[in-house]
Amino acid sequence: MNWLQRHKLNGLGLTFLLLIFILSVYVRQENLKAPLQSEEWITAHTLITAEIWDENGGPSAFGFNPIYNYPGHGNAYRSALGGIVAENGEVYYVSYPPFTFLFYYYVSHVVGGPSVQSIRIISLLIHFLTSLLIFFLVQKIRSKKNQNTFNYGGIIAAGLYLFAKGNLRFHGNLYFADTLVQPLFIGCILLSLHYYKGEFKRENRTLIALFIVFFFATYTEWIGLLTAFITGLFFLIKAIAHRNKHLLKPFFTIGIASSLALAITIAQYSSIDGWESLKTTTSTKYAERSGYDDQTNSAKEFNIHNSDTFSFLLKNFNANYEHTLNYFGFTTVLFLLFLLLRKFIKKPIEAIQQTNKPSFFVLTILILPLLLHYLLLFNFNAMHQFAALKTVSVLVILIGLMITKIQCIAKEIHPYVHVGSLVSVCLFFILQAHQSAERYLTSFNPQKKIDYERIATAKIMREESEPNTATFATMSLNPNLIYYAKHIYSPLKEFDAEKIFQIMDMRRNEYGDFYQHEEDGLHYIIRFRKLDRQIEIIDTLNY
Repeated sequence: MNWLQRHKLNGLGLTFLLLIFILSVYVRQENLKAPLQSEEWITAHTLITAEIWDENGGPSAFGFNPIYNYPGHGNAYRSALGGIVAENGEVYYVSYPPFTFLFYYYVSHVVGGPSVQSIRIISLLIHFLTSLLIFFLVQKIRSKKNQNTFNYGGIIAAGLYLFAKGNLRFHGNLYFADTLVQPLFIGCILLSLHYYKGEFKRENRTLIALFIVFFFATYTEWIGLLTAFITGLFFLIKAIAHRNKHLLKPFFTIGIASSLALAITIAQYSSIDGWESLKTTTSTKYAERSGYDDQTNSAKEFNIHNSDTFSFLLKNFNANYEHTLNYFGFTTVLFLLFLLLRKFIKKPIEAIQQTNKPSFFVLTILILPLLLHYLLLFNFNAMHQFAALKTVSVLVILIGLMITKIQCIAKEIHPYVHVGSLVSVCLFFILQAHQSAERYLTSFNPQKKIDYERIATAKIMREESEPNTATFATMSLNPNLIYYAKHIYSPLKEFDAEKIFQIMDMRRNEYGDFYQHEEDGLHYIIRFRKLDRQIEIIDTLNY
C-alpha cells in the first residue's frame, strides 16, 4: 500500500498516457490495415532482410549481417539502393549498424514472425515506449520539491510525441533504425541523468544498465554513437573539473559500450567482402549523406553548399511537425511571460533554481548530439523526413521542461493563476493534437496513396518468375514492390533488347522475364534467354 500511495500520481499519469496512445492507434487504424505504400520503403527494407533470414537459416547463416537480396541467381549482383556486393553476388546493406534488423527479426517471432502486421505492431509499441520514457525523463528532471505533484509537463510532452503528425506516420507505418533508436536515445539521457543525480541504490546495476543502453543505441543508429561521445565527454570534464574520480566510472562504461558496438559493426561488415570494400562503400555513402561533397554526388543535387537544401529541410520538418512547432512557440511565450511576472512579484525563486543543474546536463546531452548529427549527416537529415524524429524528441522535452517551470512559478503567484495556466496548456494541447490528427488523415489516406495495380503486378512476379530468372519491369524500383515480388527487378521504360543483354551479361544471367506494366495493370510478360550476342524471345504471356 505504501508503494501504491507513493506512486499513485505516476500511475494516474501513465493511465492518461495509455488512453492517449490508444486514441492515436484508433486514428491510424486505416493505414495500419493497408498494404505497404511506396513511402514505406524503409519498412519493406527491414521486412525483406527478416524474411530472407527467416527462410534461410536465420541471421547466423549470414553472419548476422543485413542481407538485401532474395535467394537465386536472378537476384544476385543487384546492388539495389546501395550496399556491399559479396563475391557470391549477395547484397548487404551497411549504411547503419545491424541491430534494427536483428531486433525486429527476433521480436517479430513473439507476434507471429516477419510480416506487415507484426512490424506495425512493433512500431506502435516503440512509439508508446518512447512516449513513456519522455514522461519519466521530465519527471526525473523535476526538483525533489515537485516530485510529489502531478507531472503535467511530462504528460503533455509525451502526448505531443504521440500525436505529432509525423510521428503518427513514422511510428505507425515506418520501421527502421531512426524509429528504433528513439527509445534508446531517450533511455540514454534518462539513465545518465539518473546516475548524474546519484539517485541509485546500487551503483553497479546502474552502470550495467548504462552499458546496455549505450551499446544498443550505438549498435542501432549514429545518434547513439554521438550521444555516447557527448555524454561520456561531459562526465569526463566534470570528473576533471571537480577532481571527482567517481564520475570516471560512467565515462569508461559509456566509452567501452559504444566502442564495442562500433567494433562489432566494423568486424561484421568487413567479413562480407573485406575491409577495403567496406571502406570504399562507406566513404562513398558518407560523401552523399554528409552533403559536403560535390552536388553531382548528392541526391537531387542538394547539399550543405546549396541554400535550397536548407529550405527543403525546413519545409519537410514543418510539413510533419507544424503543430508541434506551434505548441513550442505557445509554451515559449507563456514561459517568458511567467518569468517576467515572477521578476516583478519578487518572491523566492528556489522552486525554479532547483531544476537548473539537471536541466543543464539534460540539455547538453540532448542538444549537442542532435546538432552533431545535423552537422555530420546534413544531407541525410535534409532528404529523409523520418530523420526529424530525434529533433521532435528534443522539442517536446523542452516543452515539458517549460511547462514544469511554468507550474512552479504559477503556484507561487496565486492558485487561480496556477489553474488558469494549467487549463490553457491542456486546452491548447487538445487543439493541436486534434488538428495534427486531421492533417495526418488528410495527408496519408491509404486509398489515395497505395498503387494497388503495381502491388498486383509484383505479386504476379512472385508467382511467375523463378529465383534464377532475371526480372525486368516498367515500374520504378521500390523495396515495397520488391517485398511483394520476392525479386529485385530492373526498371526499364520499355523492352530494350540491347539494354537487357548488357544487364544480363554483367549480372551473369541466362534467362529473363520482362513485365509490361501500365497504369491499369499488367499487360503481358515476355520470356527470353540470353544467347552469345542477342536476346531470344521464348514466349509471351498476355494478361
